Amino acid sequence: PEPAPAARTHELLVLSAGTEAGLRRATTALARHLRQHKDLDLGDVAATLGLGRRGHRHRLALVADGARDAAMALALGKEERLLRGTAGTEETGDPVLVLTGAGAAAADSAELYRAVPAYRSAVDACAAALPGGVEPEALPAGGGVRAAFCHEYAVATALLDWGVTPAGLAAAGTGLAVAAALTGALALPDALALAEGGTPTAVQPPRLPVLSARTGGWLTEDESRQPANWAADTAGSPSAAAADALEGLLADEERPLLRLAPDEGAPAGAAHLLTLAGQQWVRGAALDFAAVHAGRDLRRLPLPTYPFERSRYWVEPGRTGESTETDDSGRLVAQFDPADPARSVELITDWLVEEAGRLLGGRDRVGLDANLFDMGVDSLVLIEVVSKLSKEVDFTVPPTSFIEFPTVRAFVDNLAELMGLTTGPQAGAAAAAGRVSRRARRAQARQADNQDL
Repeated sequence: PEPAPAARTHELLVLSAGTEAGLRRATTALARHLRQHKDLDLGDVAATLGLGRRGHRHRLALVADGARDAAMALALGKEERLLRGTAGTEETGDPVLVLTGAGAAAADSAELYRAVPAYRSAVDACAAALPGGVEPEALPAGGGVRAAFCHEYAVATALLDWGVTPAGLAAAGTGLAVAAALTGALALPDALALAEGGTPTAVQPPRLPVLSARTGGWLTEDESRQPANWAADTAGSPSAAAADALEGLLADEERPLLRLAPDEGAPAGAAHLLTLAGQQWVRGAALDFAAVHAGRDLRRLPLPTYPFERSRYWVEPGRTGESTETDDSGRLVAQFDPADPARSVELITDWLVEEAGRLLGGRDRVGLDANLFDMGVDSLVLIEVVSKLSKEVDFTVPPTSFIEFPTVRAFVDNLAELMGLTTGPQAGAAAAAGRVSRRARRAQARQADNQDL
């Protein structure tokens, strides 16, 4: 079939298993599958994982912008990208939504309006509640208090529609008006008027507990009925000031917090909304993935199945007491001689030259000090080589090794030291000789700058 059109720039991928070991195998299997099928529509992958898989205790989520991006993040185990959690622990529980009246850039709100039906419906409701026939899509991008209210209200509404169930709301500034609308304390037109400095005549008790920066605590029923307690200190209070006003109150909050405003420099728009949902899913939330993918023409795909952890208990007749150790014959490790580690290093080097030669069209094309990336070898292919080598030498080789040491010689020097085959700092010498990748050199420079600071 023809590829389905992708309406979103990012997708939320979710994986889970009954054990950590099972989750690692599932992650590796999906990374390999995405590397081997680079043309897969990531929306189809996300829908298959979300709608076609049961949520187990150990969980992982990733927001990615393509199959290659997802494969790299999963294969390298990028902790800054991968969301991890365990459902059903003491640390999990319904979150407190933190509302500060934060707005969004025009491009981000436009993307959300087009790609997320629940966000669009909430924005349309805000536009219908305002006099003068406001253009809905332009409303959250217009700047000012009205736009900030509309965007934060729509983001929170989308999360609720996707199955996030908050234990309460913590609000300051314009976020108090958003909280009033979300909890039913005020009708949407009255909440919009409140955000712009108006004073409502009547307030209903909220359906959820509300922590107010204005009162300095959780609103009591009597406090919630007083219109002044829902108003910002100043109309249009900046979201940064509102966030500062909440920090002291949230410091002692034992429940998990879900801040709707993205951190400075972090992805915004649909990527941020999906990240918020992923954070809750890995903590055990029962997301409604049908709602997450609502309005999209997505298909189920054949993907790696659940990594069942089988155990064999049958005792073969006549084999009682025999060794059950893994047969290493045929693997590189079988040729290692503990008394001659240099020979082991030679074997690893020769194996890598052979594998690189397969990629480059012959062993003669592989120089020990040639940067494999500069020669056009794909990083995902090298990750597969590292995985294969781990089995050959019966040692877990870090998947990022070729990225930090992109020549055969530097790679083997580093691995030999990790395996205890050498005692000297060969990897450090290789780095000093300039045989590390540009990415690694940039990382070293940043580390040096941080040490100077």
